[in-house]
This record gives sequence, C-alpha cells and structure tokens, in this order.
Amino acid sequence: MHGGPAFSSNAADPHRQLSAGTFCKFSIDATRVAPDTGDYYDGIATALPYPAEGATAISRAAGSRHLRNFSAFTASSTPTLGELSSVVQATYVTPNLMYCKSPRFAGTLIDKRATLRVHVTLNRDFHDVGALSLSNSTFVLYDPREARVNHMHRTGGPLNGSTYVIITGKLFSDFTLRELPGRHHLLRCRFGWAGLTMATWQDEQTVSCYSPRVYGTGHRQSVEVDLTFNGQDYIEGAALPFVYYPRDTYQVEGSCLDEHHAETSGSCLNNHTGVAVALLQPYGGPAGGGTTVVVMGHHFAVRGPSIECQFGNLSRVSATFLNESAITCVSPPSPHVLGSFEDYALEVTLNGESNFLTDSRIPFVYYNHNETLAVSAIYPQAGPKSGGNSITVYGAGFRVLGGNLRYTCPEDEVRVQECKPPPLAEETNRGLQCVFGDLPAVHAYLRHSGNASRESTELVCRLPALPDAELLRHGKELDEPLDVCVEVTLNGNRSQATSNCVKKITYYDM
Repeated sequence: MHGGPAFSSNAADPHRQLSAGTFCKFSIDATRVAPDTGDYYDGIATALPYPAEGATAISRAAGSRHLRNFSAFTASSTPTLGELSSVVQATYVTPNLMYCKSPRFAGTLIDKRATLRVHVTLNRDFHDVGALSLSNSTFVLYDPREARVNHMHRTGGPLNGSTYVIITGKLFSDFTLRELPGRHHLLRCRFGWAGLTMATWQDEQTVSCYSPRVYGTGHRQSVEVDLTFNGQDYIEGAALPFVYYPRDTYQVEGSCLDEHHAETSGSCLNNHTGVAVALLQPYGGPAGGGTTVVVMGHHFAVRGPSIECQFGNLSRVSATFLNESAITCVSPPSPHVLGSFEDYALEVTLNGESNFLTDSRIPFVYYNHNETLAVSAIYPQAGPKSGGNSITVYGAGFRVLGGNLRYTCPEDEVRVQECKPPPLAEETNRGLQCVFGDLPAVHAYLRHSGNASRESTELVCRLPALPDAELLRHGKELDEPLDVCVEVTLNGNRSQATSNCVKKITYYDM
C-alpha cells in the first residue's frame, strides 16, 4: 500500500509452517488506543519503530521461511467475534513490515466510502479478539463508480513539461501515509505514456500537478490524463486529453520532401513550425497602449484558462481566440519608452503559463506619439475632386513599423502615379497611412532616401477621390473648393493618427 519493494522470492511458499516447538510472542506499543465507539475512526496511530517484544523472535523463527500471517478488516473500533468483514493472507517482509492485498468489500458504503480498521494476527487465530493487534490503522474503501475526473483547467503545454494542471472531479482522496517518514507519495497524475508526476490534494473536488517532460522532438502529441489516489488503482471514467506542443521552428529527421511535399529518396532534416507568431497587424502603437493587435501565427488553440500576449517584459494581457492562425490582444501601456521608437517582442502563451510563451521575437514597436509623430507641410496643397495625384507629406516620426519595407518609385516623380501598392500577401506594413479628413485612409510610402532605413521625414500617398456627398455634407455646392485636414497614422488606427490639423489640402473642381 505504501509503494514498497516487490514481494521477495521466498514468498513463493506461503503455507510453510513454523518449526515445531517455536513460540512467538508479538506485541505493539501504540501511541494511542482506538476509542471505544461504534463509529468509524479515521485517526492513524504510529507504532514505535521496533516492537517491545517479539521482533527478534519473529525474525529468528521465520529465517528464510515464510510466516503464515493474516490481516483482518473490522467494522468497529472494538472488534468482537462475528464482526470480522474479511481475512486475507499477509506476506512477512521484516519485523516492521508485511504486505497484504485488500479484499473485496460487501458491506455498506456511507457517503460512497467505508473506513475500516486493520488488525493483524500472527497465529491465524483471527476468531480470538485477544490475538488481534490493537493498532489504530485504518483503510479507506471508495466506490470506483463515483470517484472520477470531470475537467482539466489546462489541456496543453510545451514538450519540456512543467505545465501546472488543475483537475476537478469528485470523491478525490490522498492515501499517502505522511505520519511515517520515507513513504512514497501516492497521489499522482498519469500523463499517458509520458509518465507520472506527484499531485497535490486541494479538496474532494480538486487536485493539482505538473506535466512531465516528453523526450524527443516532433509534432504535437496527445496523451490521456488520469489519477491514482494510492499509487496503484487509477480512477475509472473518461480520461482527459492533454496535448504537448513544440514551439517555434524545429527540425525532424525523415524522408526528403519535394516542392509538392511528396517523399523523395534520401534522408533529410525537414523544417517544421510549432506554436509560433508570424505576423502582426499593426506592428506598433503609441506608448500609452490601447492598440488592438491581430497576431497571426501557427497552431493556436485555447489550452488553458486564457490565451495571453506578452509585450516585451510588460505584464501579460488576455487575448481573444479567432482561429488556429489568429488571435487579438490590446497593447498595454509602457512607461519605459524613452526614445522615439522601441521594439518589444510580442509573444503568445496558449495556456496562460510562462513556460508556454513562444520565442518568435516578432517586434511590436512602441513610440511616443505626441513627441514623435507630426505633419509640418504638404506638397502640392491642392488637388482635383477626382483625386489620383501624388501628395508628399513632410514631417517627423514617419516609420514603417514592421513587415517588408516598401518605398515609392525612386527619383522620377512622374512615375509615382504609375506605382501600384504591393499585394497584401507580401506582408507589407499597411499601417503607414495618410488620412484626408473623414475620407477612407490611403497607403503611404516612405520617400526613397538611398538607404534601407525604416524612418524618413517624407511620405508619398495618393489623393483619394472626393465624393459629391462629402461636399454636400460640408454645405458646399458641387463646384466649390473644400479644405480637408491631412494627418498621418503609423499603425492604421485613425484614433492614433496625428490630430493637430496643421496642414490642409484643397479639393477643387476640374
């Protein structure tokens, strides 16, 4: 019951008798005596390390032989003849240790349990109350149809384990004997073939444990989780699934694959992606926080109380699951931004645990909005209602926050109108935009500066067409000019654009 070593080889002859003429007297000095009541008594009294009498005699008499010992369950703290529920044969190990198997119980369970006192007799005379030990040891039986797991608060984690799992259910117990030192911890979680870990009993509905490590590499692995209260018997019912995931990129040796992912001859190290962050939209926002970020990646799935995002070393924030490739979260404020722009790696955990954070190192850029971003001039300052001509915006703090860096057509201003925006599949940062009044924002591009810098003081964007309804909304006739504020946003959020209306452009009728 305490997870000791297996029966010794001399247990193969359980019915060998003592040598003729040998007399053994066995007594135990217990620390307390069981109360004389008819109720079940759950206390456990610890016997002295060595019996006061009999230990030497038992060892000498047994020798290499096997004593015929018996253990009996009783339903009362004061056993009397006729109340023994069952008697089973025991195996002698040492003067302080014997093994026996619990018998089948045919009595009545109270609250799905029965607490039975365990007594020992050394001479097979279990009918004589005086021959039974007076220990206070008890054994608890439970209804296996009632003890079960219902829910697990975290259903996945990394391959290296250490995921904190909370399991809820009913009729949970811990039958570890803590009163004696050196006993093995018996309440355990079993994670399928991954292994066992010690569990902590919280109450009759809750236990907690940590996932073990899974050795080797590969794609995600699913195991079933169940519990044992005594280190031997696992509770019945449906097992709970727990999924192990690799994180970020890794390699697995296997057959070579061609461009169509079909196997070819030879052995190769094939590259794979586990849980990982790949793209952000937008790639940055003001230091005051409040930017809604769409995080795109691989193998996203809710595996815990919540999915969370971590921006650099800031406190994690809750995320919203969209699908296996996208989640959203809102950037927290950062009081640590000192310069114009600072990169914070945005990582994701699928179960709310730090050990499951990705290490993709995709930067989210924080910047001081009011101190960094400004519009100082535009050229030209007017354009037709039909739009389409190029507008150069001058100012400060213009930067492509992330994605592929794209410039306007170099040098030749005539060709600027012929340049087409790059396709969205090329991961171009769409956050850098010009905002013309209340009209839909348009993409902006850095003026080519002859280097690969992501910062510039000049933007080029196309003037959007001015609908007739917009003129009428301002109380203008269709042939009258209209002045519109020109602002800039770095992350595509109109609410986080400049708002000083320093410069305006005039729409006129051709």
